[in-house]
Amino acid sequence: MIKVQEEHCHAVVDYDLINKRIRVLDYEGKAAALADILIKTGKERGMEKIIIFAKTYDQKDLLQKLFLQEGEIDGYYNGYRALLMTYYLDQTRKTTNSWERQDHLLQTILNQSKKPIRDHGFSFQIREAKAEDSEMLTDLYKKVFPIYPAPITDRAYIEKTITGGSVYYTCFSGDTLISAAAAEINTKLGHAEITDCATLTEFAGHSILTRLIIELEKKVKQMGIFHVFSLARAESIGMNKTLCRQSYSYGGRLINNCVIFNGLENMNIWQKKLFD
Repeated sequence: MIKVQEEHCHAVVDYDLINKRIRVLDYEGKAAALADILIKTGKERGMEKIIIFAKTYDQKDLLQKLFLQEGEIDGYYNGYRALLMTYYLDQTRKTTNSWERQDHLLQTILNQSKKPIRDHGFSFQIREAKAEDSEMLTDLYKKVFPIYPAPITDRAYIEKTITGGSVYYTCFSGDTLISAAAAEINTKLGHAEITDCATLTEFAGHSILTRLIIELEKKVKQMGIFHVFSLARAESIGMNKTLCRQSYSYGGRLINNCVIFNGLENMNIWQKKLFD
């Protein structure tokens, strides 16, 4: 992350070279001025897409800069909504052939009843991860994800995220790590992202990630965080179903958002308030 400080705006910016995108995760000042800077910088650096987590009152100004809204996250800015406004520096990045099929998958998931998980027969052990678990976590992620938008197969990276405030919950079968999920916490903005969710294929069908997400939600609530969101591969029936059944609401779809699993993929946005 880089802090950009210009005359009319300050921003926290992720120049993501792996995914050829620029993400603005927080900002103050004139969004239109920020957009001009990002478009110029993005062209110079060979980026393909810009994503601004925009404040609702900046939508009109960004539309005038030809940004499009691809989604929204309730509570992102200390209880206030963020609009995910995007701009394509490479128009081919805007093209997707899977939208209609993914709409069909999503509609099927949204139409399904929310079944409670069953405790009967669950024989695995769940606990919060520690920094010394980083090697096991990287080994798990290597087995599950051929490619991923963040360096989660790097032990040093995992250690840094844990010591830096992210929370991981893990699930074991005996001494074998079989599943993990994380909450990336932003105390300044009052939200957490549920991310880095993985389960070994042979242990699918036990609602393990559902249980891990429940534990993460409990943890972040204890820390005073009451808004969470998650991005799920639009092609992943299991992950989208898990979030939907846990009362996350659909918030849109980011086109060709990042390189994950097999290549550039669309990502569904899910969001949840951790209070009634």
